[in-house]
Amino acid sequence: MTTTATPEGVPGPRRARRGWQGVGLAALLVSSLVMAACPTPALPSKTTVGPASGGGSGNSAYGDYAGSSSDSSATISFTAASGGITKLQGSVMLVCAQGNSSGLPYVVNSTIPLNGMSFSSDTTSQLSGGTSEEVNVAGTLDGSGKASGTLSFKLNSGGSDICDSGDTPIDWTASIGGSTAPTTAPSSSSCTPKPCATSNGVTVSVTGLQNVPDPYSSSGKVDLAVKFTITNDTSSDFLIQTGYFTVQPGSGQAVNQAPTAFNMPDGTSCEPAGDLPPGSHSDPQCLSAVLTAAQATEPLKLRWSFTWNGGRADGIVDLAGVAIQ
Repeated sequence: MTTTATPEGVPGPRRARRGWQGVGLAALLVSSLVMAACPTPALPSKTTVGPASGGGSGNSAYGDYAGSSSDSSATISFTAASGGITKLQGSVMLVCAQGNSSGLPYVVNSTIPLNGMSFSSDTTSQLSGGTSEEVNVAGTLDGSGKASGTLSFKLNSGGSDICDSGDTPIDWTASIGGSTAPTTAPSSSSCTPKPCATSNGVTVSVTGLQNVPDPYSSSGKVDLAVKFTITNDTSSDFLIQTGYFTVQPGSGQAVNQAPTAFNMPDGTSCEPAGDLPPGSHSDPQCLSAVLTAAQATEPLKLRWSFTWNGGRADGIVDLAGVAIQ
């Protein structure tokens, strides 16, 4: 099967692997795209799918689905029918050894059989040279036109993982006639201190934005430290982790996943971390975000999401009125 990939230089969600050299990620991905676009004979691939069986219990489960992840790091669309899942495709943000992407396309050209109302596929395809990409997707149809599941993506070169979608699979939801536009979690006007957002007992308040010069950062990039605090008014204990936060520049643009944690002038790492017991208020937190110079001049938003046993909280903090210091 063939999957196209078009790179864009946007930061990714966790501690980066600096210093990956050679032909460069951009050249590698471009050559992979050219190879994938050519009508060459099918290359060997590994595909593992669930047992083939009838899918769904009525036509209400069948149709054209579209959706995205709650943090907008991935989109997905596919067609569900009694014969299986077809036309599965979308985009996913990647963390790379050198540079990052704001939405590489992926596609699964083969039909994925339905096992009852569920499906899964782990497909690895060869691209140019020793480069391969792996798309791992799983999902369940609920029978009423909605579906949910997980997605992960890896780009491999020379036996080494050079790009991936993160340490854990991305959760996605989709519906018949749905949209791949970013999911919007409403900000709250009732929380304090502002700017802030609250959801299901969790409140995130941004305390400042700081430009942090980084000698390792690419030319034309702005290393932005987003400072904030979290209040946990739920009855559950949860961890504060980098992957729970993303920075979105502009209106409707792709969300920048949290990139490499860089050091602040005082030597501390700009990386959110810690345990937040019920009824507690966090220590000051810091999130690294690398933007282009143009993005840094646009209105920004901090999107966040927490999940715990029996609960979930999502919010957006509008940073349009917060100046970068």
